[in-house]
Amino acid sequence: SVFLLRQTLGECDPAAAHCVETVYGRGYRFVADVALESASRERDERPPAVRALVLQGRAMLSRGSPRLAEAFAPFERAIALDPGYAPALVGLAECHLAAAFNAAATVREAGGRARALLADALRLAPDDARALACRGVQASLLDWDLPAAERAFAQALAIAPSDSLVRWSQGRHLLSIGRYDAAVEQLDFAAELAPGNLGVIMHRVFTKYFAGRSAAAL
Repeated sequence: SVFLLRQTLGECDPAAAHCVETVYGRGYRFVADVALESASRERDERPPAVRALVLQGRAMLSRGSPRLAEAFAPFERAIALDPGYAPALVGLAECHLAAAFNAAATVREAGGRARALLADALRLAPDDARALACRGVQASLLDWDLPAAERAFAQALAIAPSDSLVRWSQGRHLLSIGRYDAAVEQLDFAAELAPGNLGVIMHRVFTKYFAGRSAAAL
């Protein structure tokens, strides 16, 4: 819950937190300055219901394959409410990619839907780090286009070096091409940013095992 809150507040790196501070051994503390804001101030933000649906879908995705089937619906509802919201398109693309990897759908069908959603997301938001990271996963694990994957990950990391999904995605790519030590580094970083993400935890286990770090994997 704190991870999702920090994502909403835009502070994915706990070490650089300006709103929620970790108090080791105790819990968390709200540390941001508080100021009243004029009700007439114009805001450029999506409806809370749309953002809440995306967060709900992300929470389900973070729990791995047992909740994958449930993760589609919140993203689909968010897109129905706001077809131009890139994070919802990216989240639904992640669902389709996960379905392909978990054999819950055919690679051709799920991969095609993911490609279309990511193309729409990047057309709306060319600098969306998560869209670029998912494009990298698609290029690496579905298309076997390693140069395209490397370009996408380089762009994503340049934009959001402390985003857990970006680090997790690159870790999966590095695992798939046998660069285990580099994958461990990325997945360890992702785990620091998102300690409750089951997908990150499982990929760390596999990667440490393949890297010859059996004790760490256990």
